[in-house]
Amino acid sequence: MLFAAVCVLLLAPTVLPIAAWAAARRWRRRCWHVLLVPLTIYGAALAFQAFSYATGSTFPFLRFYIIAIPLSSYLTMLAVPDGQLVTAKRRGKYAPEMPPPTRRRQSWAVYLPVAAAAALAVPVTAWGMGQPKYAPQEYALGAVLAPDPSSISDRKTVEHRTAASFSTERHIARYLGTLNLPESSVITDTVYGFAIIAASRNPKTFVVPSDPDFTTVLNAPAENGVRYLLAVPPVGRGLSDSLNLRYPTLYETGADIATLQVEIPNDGDSQPNWRLYRVNEPVA
Repeated sequence: MLFAAVCVLLLAPTVLPIAAWAAARRWRRRCWHVLLVPLTIYGAALAFQAFSYATGSTFPFLRFYIIAIPLSSYLTMLAVPDGQLVTAKRRGKYAPEMPPPTRRRQSWAVYLPVAAAAALAVPVTAWGMGQPKYAPQEYALGAVLAPDPSSISDRKTVEHRTAASFSTERHIARYLGTLNLPESSVITDTVYGFAIIAASRNPKTFVVPSDPDFTTVLNAPAENGVRYLLAVPPVGRGLSDSLNLRYPTLYETGADIATLQVEIPNDGDSQPNWRLYRVNEPVA
């Protein structure tokens, strides 16, 4: 939950004082209920994302909390005085009578503090996108697009190599392509397997979690025509891999449903070593 809070403040660092200004202004005008709209819509999305990360259902990426930006923008509009309604040029037959607009203009001093608070988010968010703990993908992209030749950071090197190359996954895709496999004959999870599927010329060869029959096929691979299982170690992000959740000993032993055909060491840093298991024939 602390990670989620930090991500929200990196994207909208002044959301709390802006919300306080908005609440104070709307409370005086007895229209505080308008604050429920952004807090309910955007707050619910942020709460769901924080809960998903806390329970291990998603990844620690800063961009997943981007809804904090429209939340802050909405509150910014509520933190300043309302403008004047424009007099309608073509009033409808049943339009209610509206009071004539006043010519009183608001002082710029009313808007400047809120505008400054909103503008402060830009440099803070730009800095946050360069933090590997909270924005690993943006950090890696920066290492690729704007490498620092004088940097000797091990982390920078790791992120650069990881983002720049999925050579092992491309080799696996080519190898499976040479086997001339039928559709839905290889099960893999997209937690790590997305790079293999993207590199394959026959993506329909794979059964992935988004397929409607994924659970049925995973529970009985041999009976459903599956020939191979692509396994990753059950550590780190691999703990959320569907194959490891269904067969906890698959990577080490084959879980008595498959036989190890080949192990593929990964050339990429922080990337898993793959094991390709051949599904055992069903027992008569």
